[in-house]
Amino acid sequence: MELQVFVNGKPRDVCGVDNNTTAEEVVNVLCQSLYLVGSYCLVAYWQKNEIVFAPSESPLNLIRRVGDHLRQFQFVLRRTDVQQPLNPTRTRSPVPTSHHHRRVSSNAGHYATFQNAVTTYNQPRDRNYRRPEDKEVAAAFANRNSEQEAAELQKLSIVDWSKCYEEEYQRYLTLIDTRSRLQLNLQHLDVDLRQFRSKVQRLESEMAGELTNLLNLVEKAPEVRQKTVAELSLNRETSLPPPPPPSAQASSTNTPACDEVLI
Repeated sequence: MELQVFVNGKPRDVCGVDNNTTAEEVVNVLCQSLYLVGSYCLVAYWQKNEIVFAPSESPLNLIRRVGDHLRQFQFVLRRTDVQQPLNPTRTRSPVPTSHHHRRVSSNAGHYATFQNAVTTYNQPRDRNYRRPEDKEVAAAFANRNSEQEAAELQKLSIVDWSKCYEEEYQRYLTLIDTRSRLQLNLQHLDVDLRQFRSKVQRLESEMAGELTNLLNLVEKAPEVRQKTVAELSLNRETSLPPPPPPSAQASSTNTPACDEVLI
């Protein structure tokens, strides 16, 4: 997501900020892209409270702990190697411990944290070292002049960021709801698939049993055929009448079939 930071009174957007992005990384990106010289730290103003980030702290983690919206915070890049004038309107008021991102209750702790941030940012850095995202930001701002930046800032000032945030948040809720419905449908599909699989396995076992019975019948078929043929031949021999005696055959041949009648 984008984090808007005011640098010398002008808003600057830092892209690709997530929960793992530290304040030091945000400061380095702004300093390298805007060619700023000196030491800087990241400061946030929230409900008349001034919060100075340590280099290893994450701005988004602070917002998540507080539980407020991003538009309620105003991030400022402050220079630490120049003494800042006192501003009576920016007095630090006590913040409830349960909602504050620091687990200290005294001003000494805040001062120590600020001094640690100043010491860390004042350490010499290797100017030749640049992360890939720093190079992308530097290349994007390399060929821009003040008129182009003023035109872009004017376009950005027209945009209703609150409306955009609400639209994106509603879209996020819609995607969450869609994911939940798809997960539920997937669970139902898994249940149906398990039922179909069990039915197929049962049918396969039944088919295997029927095939085994059929093969057994095929194997027994020659034996059954031989028994059947033997029984038929035996029954044929016992059912035929005995042939007549020869004398009866001769008498039957000598007698005429009919007598002649003279009229």
